Amino acid sequence: MLLEILQNKIQIVDTVQNWQEAIKVAAFPLLKDNCIEMRYIDAMIEMTEKYTAYIVLNEGFAMPHASSEFGVKRMSASLTIFKNPINFMGKFVGVVLCIAPIDKTSHMRLLQDVAVTFSDPQNIIKLVRANNVSEIESILKKLSESEVIFE
Repeated sequence: MLLEILQNKIQIVDTVQNWQEAIKVAAFPLLKDNCIEMRYIDAMIEMTEKYTAYIVLNEGFAMPHASSEFGVKRMSASLTIFKNPINFMGKFVGVVLCIAPIDKTSHMRLLQDVAVTFSDPQNIIKLVRANNVSEIESILKKLSESEVIFE
């Protein structure tokens, strides 16, 4: 499910000024694809300020999100690899997965796939070292085939 929902929403970025800009850049594919409204990006930034521990899930990986009531039009996600890790309030992050849930339950399968894929720090390192989007897609495909992904 993860790779399918990320279709045309994976990008590689060299650097940004701060974590707020990182969220804006990482969410841009969702905005461009009309999955979210601009106010959802603002809500993700606010959530990150209040609940960093629920957004930066481990060293190297952040998953900004907010409630669907803040402008989610359809469930989706975007993946951004930052070649120069971003300081998210003391934790350095190179992989940012923005998720846009349409309600409180329909994205649970996606979260299970995310947990399996991004809980291993070696997987995060592989993604940060990728040279292009095709390589990222290939890594994600191999991980989904080799890991136990929940049905």
